[in-house]
Amino acid sequence: MKINKNYLSMFLLVFSMSCKAPQKEQRLPKTVHELNNNTNISKKTFRLQGYTKSCCTSIVNYALKEVPGFIKSTSQTDTGEITVWFDHNHTKEANIIRAINQTPYRVLP
Repeated sequence: MKINKNYLSMFLLVFSMSCKAPQKEQRLPKTVHELNNNTNISKKTFRLQGYTKSCCTSIVNYALKEVPGFIKSTSQTDTGEITVWFDHNHTKEANIIRAINQTPYRVLP
């Protein structure tokens, strides 16, 4: 059985990161209303290739949690989309796209 090196690397990364010590959580907006009313927060919806199952959301969310400034995401696997909220003072949209593209899914133009 041939195993794709990228998938194996992602699995090992996810497995090793699950053993990390918990970090102190910062106060984040709790509701979509709070997110949308915060001027530092950007909201962007991305369409992803192959993003069709509920298990896809865990993989992408894990990658996004490693991006400083990532706040929250909601997934719509029936349409293959993910909406991401992030603090644009701490990260750029390109960093969000890069994190998603490191998973088995790709941001579509």
